[in-house]
Amino acid sequence: ARPLVARAYARFARAPGVAFLAGWLESKVGDCPAALRYLDETIAVEPLHDQAWLERTICLTRLERDSAAIESATHLIALGGPSRAQGFYWRAVNRHRRKELPLARADADTAKTLTTAPTVLTIAGVIEHDQDDLAIAET
Repeated sequence: ARPLVARAYARFARAPGVAFLAGWLESKVGDCPAALRYLDETIAVEPLHDQAWLERTICLTRLERDSAAIESATHLIALGGPSRAQGFYWRAVNRHRRKELPLARADADTAKTLTTAPTVLTIAGVIEHDQDDLAIAET
């Protein structure tokens, strides 16, 4: 897929859909530094690109760039699009890693009101456990 996406990107470099596809692909194969370049290009052309902000947040999290990931997740949440719940999830993950448990808990609790995705319930349970709220964590 990489050679095909590279050809498309070479021909349509200013098309946000092509730049996003390149960033998404690099993210999925684990090359987050390359993915961020394409995702940032996508956002520069189409600032409200919900999926680009989501993939950017995920890559920043994988790179353990917590402050940047929190900022990116906050922007994703502010967009109010279909990935809003994921924005709260990823912000909770990064805040948990930074040991900001009350903030992480608030994000996880909000995410739980928006979705019952297993990843959201898992991070919520981990945070609740770390706060010694074991009855809720077990649930």
